Amino acid sequence: MISLVLALTCFEQTAQVVGQEQQSTVQLLLTPLESAHDLCKASSGTESTAFIKFSTKQVEATFTYQDDKAIVIPFDLSSDTGNFKEMFNTDVISYQIKLAGSLNVNGSVQKVNLVRLNTSACWDDLKLVYSRTAGGEFIQMTGTPLLCTISTPAITFRFVSGGRQRQLAISGSTGGAEYYKKGSAFDYSKIKFYKQELSTLTDEADKQTMRDFFDEFEQNRDLRVQFVLTTSDYPVRAIIDVIESNNTQCLINLKASGFLTSRYVDIGLDNKKYSTEPTCINNAVSFRQHAIVNTNNGVFHAEVLKQSYDDFNARGGVDMPFEPIVPGFQDIDNAELRYYLTAYDQNGEILLETSYRGQLQLSCIDYFTTRVSQIYGGCVAMNFYATEQCLSRGIQEMDLVFTSQVDGFLSRVTYFSFHLSFIPSGAIIEKCSTDTTNVIYGQESSIITFYQRLKAYSRLIQRGQQLYVAFSGEQEFFNWDRCNLDVSDALLYPIVGSCVLIAILVALMTVWQSRQLIQ
Repeated sequence: MISLVLALTCFEQTAQVVGQEQQSTVQLLLTPLESAHDLCKASSGTESTAFIKFSTKQVEATFTYQDDKAIVIPFDLSSDTGNFKEMFNTDVISYQIKLAGSLNVNGSVQKVNLVRLNTSACWDDLKLVYSRTAGGEFIQMTGTPLLCTISTPAITFRFVSGGRQRQLAISGSTGGAEYYKKGSAFDYSKIKFYKQELSTLTDEADKQTMRDFFDEFEQNRDLRVQFVLTTSDYPVRAIIDVIESNNTQCLINLKASGFLTSRYVDIGLDNKKYSTEPTCINNAVSFRQHAIVNTNNGVFHAEVLKQSYDDFNARGGVDMPFEPIVPGFQDIDNAELRYYLTAYDQNGEILLETSYRGQLQLSCIDYFTTRVSQIYGGCVAMNFYATEQCLSRGIQEMDLVFTSQVDGFLSRVTYFSFHLSFIPSGAIIEKCSTDTTNVIYGQESSIITFYQRLKAYSRLIQRGQQLYVAFSGEQEFFNWDRCNLDVSDALLYPIVGSCVLIAILVALMTVWQSRQLIQ
């Protein structure tokens, strides 16, 4: 029996030791042997002791042995960093397990892995905050410190531009105890902000590096950056995916919202209030907007939109199209919006860049056509995506509005405005309504009779002039613009991909009704 105990083997020959240098912790990883001796199985569930042996030293920890699952035994050496370092400078490491306090199991460690850095364990809520306002430009890493040990680091900001890595030394700022300041006492556990202002840089090359970062980020909103904190022992890399303007409060206060279809993202915003609010901006002459949508089906960029002050000010939000359309839209079940709004003065200088992050509401409409009828009023034929989320919606109250915009957005004239109610269906259904609404986009047409408006609207379509059709409610917002319409013989069109085809039926019904009345 004595010889049997001396040769007792309970674990596979795959033992590993994993060390976390930042926390000075070690884990011994063991896999129970399927064909282990009955003595091993009999010890399952007992309090046992593990030893890691190296050089002439050893460290120990207690654990509960289980014979049917992988075992991870932690060793906390945070108060014994000397032994921690010596363990990983030793060529041969072995282990000993005392099962139930008496049965000895010995083995060699097959693999040793020292993790020198683990960025995810150093900060929580990590992001880069910036300002591009002329005279107040800065970048700042923001995060809540967690478990790392970092002493007197040299700090650099790094990004890639033009295919090569750029870097900028961070000297910090005098914002208080939570702000890093080069040359001051460094306490990693208390510092939350690593800030570099453009105005405090003395080297022209460094100033240009920060400007180049702003230019690169304007063109590539998916840019990943990092702050590298280099100590005498190792570098710690804080890789940052979240980059946002320091001025997000303007859009939050104005209750920005978002709605996503396969063709565009619609962002609700009180544009006029934004462009005149003293805490936001009140002397801009032009705006640039960029929207990125992160979904469970991929990341999609809307087309960048540039607007004059008058055009921006006249709108209630903005629609930003995708080119091409979002593929597999029906498979998207969650979407987050990243939105950047930049305001410029008359000299092209940036007055303010603000950003917004928020969840997007998803459209459920799959196919759609619309028509105007002298008899039935406004009609839509549509079906919803056959998902539980879409079909479980209650009664939909929607407005259907037909307008022209012959000379662009500011010339918009409303010809027809109807209200419809319907229950979502996975099958194509048509609903018509003669109930009119007071919803007016731009100005209301001066033409008095319904019949004369039909004729006028038909002529606009036949001439290929620009129209705008909107179908909207609390849970949906569909529109079509920026397209010239032609008359066609087609009767039913899928919504995805073409604003031209969708509205053609309006022309057909308008022309047909006009001819019937003339006869």
